[in-house]
Amino acid sequence: IVIPVTLAIMINELYSKRKSKTYQTLMFFPHFLSWVVVSYFVFAFLNTDYGMLNRIVVFCGGKPHRWYSEATYWPLFFVILKVWKGTGYGMVVYLASITGIDGSLYEAAMLDGASKWQQAKYITLPMLKTVIVMMFILSVGGIFASDFGLFYQVTQGVPNSLYKVASTFDTYVYAALQGNADIAVGNAVGSVTANVGLIMCVALICMECAMTRKQFGVKACLLLAAILALFGFTRDGQLSVLESVLILVIFVGFLVESLIAARQEQGSELPAQEERPKIDKKTVLLNIGKFLLGAAGIVLGAQLLIDNGSALARMLGVPDAVIAATMIAIGTSLPELVTTLTAIKKKQASLSVGNIIGANIMDLTLIMPLCAVIQGKPMTVERQGMLLDIPACLIICAAALIPALVQGKFKRWIGYLIGGLYIAYLIIMFTCFGA
Repeated sequence: IVIPVTLAIMINELYSKRKSKTYQTLMFFPHFLSWVVVSYFVFAFLNTDYGMLNRIVVFCGGKPHRWYSEATYWPLFFVILKVWKGTGYGMVVYLASITGIDGSLYEAAMLDGASKWQQAKYITLPMLKTVIVMMFILSVGGIFASDFGLFYQVTQGVPNSLYKVASTFDTYVYAALQGNADIAVGNAVGSVTANVGLIMCVALICMECAMTRKQFGVKACLLLAAILALFGFTRDGQLSVLESVLILVIFVGFLVESLIAARQEQGSELPAQEERPKIDKKTVLLNIGKFLLGAAGIVLGAQLLIDNGSALARMLGVPDAVIAATMIAIGTSLPELVTTLTAIKKKQASLSVGNIIGANIMDLTLIMPLCAVIQGKPMTVERQGMLLDIPACLIICAAALIPALVQGKFKRWIGYLIGGLYIAYLIIMFTCFGA
């Protein structure tokens, strides 16, 4: 938002219409380029032998880099490319809004001695407030969408060296279409096991959860049903299309139950307007800023955790299987970890447990089944997943949810139990599958 608004204001201040049109065209042109075309430009820029970036590095006395084999720099590349390609569109939208502002406002400001900065601050930006809010809402609406062209085409097919920074839900599905669906199995099951064995363990040990059976009972049963179905369907080493459709039915049931629960909760709230806190514009903007900063922090934290944790584990000789089940799984589950730590600080463990259960249902009933359905043929489950990962996920989740369903709420001892089971799971993985 900041860059397009700034460029729109700067171009609007140009006196030469020819220069203004030229700059608009140059900035808007990347929006019409497909990511396939952009990927060739990026390859020419990052090529190991003839790329412009390596020539600059060598000219400055450095050593050439194999950019497509070094994941460290790619988050920055993704941000630069996304901003470069999308800035022109936003700039044109804001510029069109600026041209609709009454020119007499600027004339009056000039007569009062206002500078260009003061005109932009007290006239242009306030008049653009509605458009800025609208563009922000549209952007937030796509926060869970991934740009397949950016992550797949620009990286030349998501090589193994860039898997940790370029893998999204879209690339998982495409991998399934290409017959490489093992990444979907490892990501979905490993994330669920880490969510329960580590994150829920921390939440329950730090403080008991106050959720009642009525609040979590249906979702807990859906999660257990999903794991049992996955465990039963994959005993032959594959997940068929029909079996995937049956698991997707559980996902549909989860959505229906969530909508019903939300409507019931909304209906039980007091509608009295006087009890609702008053919100001013400054508070809204401050909360939006905190939201964006927090989201960026989660993404950066997950990347640092995966990269540096994996590098440290390899230095200590830890097998890749253990790294995948701990560092990468925790990295993909970082939003749940942040929610848990926040809930502990606010003494609301129910928030963390409910978030973990819902996230686990989506992981199990959406990623793997959807990959098999789109692939149109049975999805092969690797040996470790069939013999260890999925059974361990079932045991740990059952140890967490069944006692809570029987007793009516989560107890602290459940946290110790699932934590111990998760440690046992890692030990078995290290000894039996670590070679």
